[in-house]
Amino acid sequence: VKDTRLLLETQYTFAPGVVTRTDKYTPTGALDVKEIALNFASFSSDATMNGTTINFKQGDVYAFEVSGLSSCTVNKTQADDGYKSNGGPMNTHVYCSTPAFKMAAPLVIQWVMKYH
Repeated sequence: VKDTRLLLETQYTFAPGVVTRTDKYTPTGALDVKEIALNFASFSSDATMNGTTINFKQGDVYAFEVSGLSSCTVNKTQADDGYKSNGGPMNTHVYCSTPAFKMAAPLVIQWVMKYH
């Protein structure tokens, strides 16, 4: 059954070495949101954070930037089984979120992945 409480428009933009995803969430009425979260796992490593921008010293992805969410954390995956793939284990997990709020207006969340 289609959920009509929230409309979503998604746009991807591709450029050399950059992928951008922009999501615009529009509520059809006020919504009580418990949390909005975004997860990104990467083979890149040696991450540092500046607000919601994560820079990697090692690996093909050298930056992951998020806007529209309150905060991010970055952790090593510690060989957790949830971060294994056919290409081998991923090294880094990025978690960005916004805590509970009342959503009455459109919300835009964007991420930009920069790679070599």
